[in-house]
Amino acid sequence: MPLLNNQDYEFIEFKNRLKTVVRTGWREIGIPDEEVESVYSHIASTKDLVADFDKKYNLGLDLDKMFKMITIKELPKAYTQEEKSVIAGGSSKEINKNIIN
Repeated sequence: MPLLNNQDYEFIEFKNRLKTVVRTGWREIGIPDEEVESVYSHIASTKDLVADFDKKYNLGLDLDKMFKMITIKELPKAYTQEEKSVIAGGSSKEINKNIIN
């Protein structure tokens, strides 16, 4: 029995698209593209930060759940291939609704 099925491969491929999506908010304040993190890098660094805080402050977080929440929040950006920024003038609720729809 294979370790991964077709759906697993498709999800990994979909999630890996985030490596090519630049975080737009940084661009809007004048940071050059080569210095801007990708959404994928943002997910990884956020997960690291949560794990570090959990350990340092003995928070007892459900890290598996936290990591899923962090990743799921960013996945629509892989589908749209762009990140919409609150800096650009929209509310975060409106932005998330537009990305999902």
